[in-house]
Amino acid sequence: YIVPSTDTTYFCQIFKVPSNFSERRHAIAYKTIIDSNNRDLVHHVVLYECNPTTMFDDNNLPIGVCDEISESISACSANIATTWAVGGDDVNFAK
Repeated sequence: YIVPSTDTTYFCQIFKVPSNFSERRHAIAYKTIIDSNNRDLVHHVVLYECNPTTMFDDNNLPIGVCDEISESISACSANIATTWAVGGDDVNFAK
């Protein structure tokens, strides 16, 4: 993704988490990795959880400027899973 020259751009992308696990899984930590060439461009990251009944075409997952794809990602805007902002650290959840 090439960041446009406008002051503020909100970019959205749907990622599908594998669902074929044989046992229950839990996130125990997360680390936000920002390419060193882009650190001055990225202000924050918000990770949302989609409604589990939402169906996406695995070969054509929504991606683009958030306002332009808002209808296709509307089922993914209610549940914030985690966030990161400039100066934020890695997060390790308690066991």
